[in-house]
Amino acid sequence: MTTKLISLGEYRSNLSSLWKEAKTKNIRYVVMVRSQPVFEVNPIHGNVFDDDFVPEFVQFPDDQITPELLAKIEATMKKPKSELMNI
Repeated sequence: MTTKLISLGEYRSNLSSLWKEAKTKNIRYVVMVRSQPVFEVNPIHGNVFDDDFVPEFVQFPDDQITPELLAKIEATMKKPKSELMNI
């Protein structure tokens, strides 16, 4: 994996092209602010979360699935994303 140092301004300006390049060329970006590293951006390859993250998130024991829970899920699915994120 290649590591590149970039400024916060460059990261903000070129976000869409940087993530695409990071994924295709396996590049890790370290974002710098005033010569200090503040965060890093790493590509995620393949379906990393398929084996452990998603099944734990979506599976409920049968005794925990109630009509109220199903109604909340259905209501959430009908709301616009902006409303869910409080935008």
